[in-house]
Amino acid sequence: MLTSRLSIFAGGLLMAVVTGGWTHGSAAIEGATWREALAKVPCQDVAKDGKDLKISVTVIVNGEQFPNPTITKEDLIELLDKKCSLKH
Repeated sequence: MLTSRLSIFAGGLLMAVVTGGWTHGSAAIEGATWREALAKVPCQDVAKDGKDLKISVTVIVNGEQFPNPTITKEDLIELLDKKCSLKH
C-alpha cells in the first residue's frame, strides 16, 4: 500500500517537473547586447510569428530580463534567420 502511494507521488512529481518546464527551456540566455544574447539562443527555441520571431526562453540583455520576447527588428531577425535557417 505504501509502495503504491509512493509510486503515485513520484509519478506526479515527475509530471510536474516535465510540464512545468523545469527540464527544458528554463535556463535564461544572457548577453551584453541583443546580438550577443540572440547568438546564444538555441534554434529550437526560435519560432516564426508572422514576420517576427518568437523566442521561447528568457533573454537577459545588459541585466534586464525579457521573458519569451518577440523579435521585431530586421537586423536581429536576419541574424537568427541566418543562424537557424528558418523557413519563410
